[in-house]
Amino acid sequence: MHPPLKGLFILATAGLSSLALAAPNGDFSDVTPFPEDTNFEVVDIGGDVGLGFLPSWTFLRDLTIATRDPSATVSVEGSVITDSPAPVSGTGVFSFEQITNDFDANRLEQCVAIDENLDIKFSYWVLSNRSAVNNSLRVQLNTNFYSDLETCNRDIQANSTDNRLTDGEFDVNRRFHLGDGGVEQNQWAFVEEANRETTGPMVHPADQISEGAKAVRLSIRPFSLNAASDPEEVRIWLDDIRVEQNGENVLINNDFSHPALKDGDFVTADASGWQLALSPRNSITPLASAGPLPFALSGDNGLYFKRLTGEYEDARLVQCISRDDIPSGVLQPSVNVSSDEPAVGLMAALRAEFFTDDACVNGDTLDDLEGELEITADPRQWLFIRTTDDIDADSIAGSGSMRLTLSVRDQSGGSGTPDNGLVRTVFVDDVQLSALTLARPTFSPDGGQSFLDRLVVTVNGRPGTTLYITTDGSDPDTSSLALQPGETIELTETTELRALSSDGQAVSEIQSAVYTRLNRSELGSQSSGSSFGCSLGGGQDPVLPMLVLMALIGLARGARRTNA
Repeated sequence: MHPPLKGLFILATAGLSSLALAAPNGDFSDVTPFPEDTNFEVVDIGGDVGLGFLPSWTFLRDLTIATRDPSATVSVEGSVITDSPAPVSGTGVFSFEQITNDFDANRLEQCVAIDENLDIKFSYWVLSNRSAVNNSLRVQLNTNFYSDLETCNRDIQANSTDNRLTDGEFDVNRRFHLGDGGVEQNQWAFVEEANRETTGPMVHPADQISEGAKAVRLSIRPFSLNAASDPEEVRIWLDDIRVEQNGENVLINNDFSHPALKDGDFVTADASGWQLALSPRNSITPLASAGPLPFALSGDNGLYFKRLTGEYEDARLVQCISRDDIPSGVLQPSVNVSSDEPAVGLMAALRAEFFTDDACVNGDTLDDLEGELEITADPRQWLFIRTTDDIDADSIAGSGSMRLTLSVRDQSGGSGTPDNGLVRTVFVDDVQLSALTLARPTFSPDGGQSFLDRLVVTVNGRPGTTLYITTDGSDPDTSSLALQPGETIELTETTELRALSSDGQAVSEIQSAVYTRLNRSELGSQSSGSSFGCSLGGGQDPVLPMLVLMALIGLARGARRTNA
């Protein structure tokens, strides 16, 4: 059993730029991709319902219209077929092994977080083991828009579209006939345009995205009109699937390089560092994977858990850290987590234990460091957990190693069990060992600026902190005006801003800045033929033109910072 946690510390962030010392491979920059020349073991997905056995992807099939052996489903493999090209990207490809004559029979799907204000571009690579000149081989790409990722994932896992934002037809329905596209047998072809029904680039303009959409459901469906009569097996492979906004691919595991990690597997190839401890309970076997994430907090990679049970001990990530890798100073381990489907009862916990040997076997008398968090923020909002207590590294001089354990569980279904209608995912990134130091807030534009009528100042700080600010020159505290990083304050008078950052436990030193308002009426009454509205001669005050020049320079600097 996982013993009761000693304390609780919760801090919601939109990403954390840490000043602490990272744990070894704390940003998961070193992860092993899906191994070449191997296949996933296909699991029973229960007929029409898909809980998703591939990392980040869900496969759906309709057995009522299958024309081939229903036991043949899909696989991910490193080498395609004999004498064929290597994967386009990464180490894996996706293989449809059961092609029928109905595009609803086999579907590869994923829910993707989107910005409804940006165009969406779709593309993929396709390969077939059969000649496509007769146009019997086809691939259809469908999309539906959803108000949030959880609703989208619920519909996928229930094989339903009941909760999509639009009624009736699919929001995008793009069909590609391999023959018309010039696809040759056993040769990869890049598909970015549809060539039947709705033709042209597979782009969904922002002004046609359903209002309020925060997620799009991508569905790729191959079929063959001759599948029922063709005596030979028809297969289609996919690789490097892309859903792009602003040139960035927002899909997870788009190239099928993320491995399906099991109990006892190491994240790295050298069987060291982070190791998975995954145990089945009540017919639920937790899954995990690691690899590039489009929203990674630190670096490019992250780790994620899926299919959680209601107990911490069933889904854990563990690393034994030698004394040489433990930093000096104050130890207070931390980690960041997020979910596509946050909920009451979805929990993450962090623990640090100390051992007298160098292999995390023989424990000592030091108290464990622990922290816990309930993941109830917005989807994919990074949440920062650190242990409630800390310890000075000098006090662990007799310890030879420290074991760091991250555990996750899902009790969102009540009675200590997961929600049986939704398999939730928890992402992990940026694991740190030492205590964080809070930096002071910053102002943009910088202090010392002059302005004419009004000036908007942006107050910034580490994501996840609250910024407390005063405008009368007094020292702020946690009862002062509260702003979030990136929020603004408008000045109309000469003002001294003073601000500090707080993460709910620690506070930073105070940052101050002075902004001076220039009197427009006085400047106007003194204007002449000068290009700045003032004259340097005739007994005029020579300071005024310089003040105007300073104001213009200050405004220009502010504009440049804003545009940046």
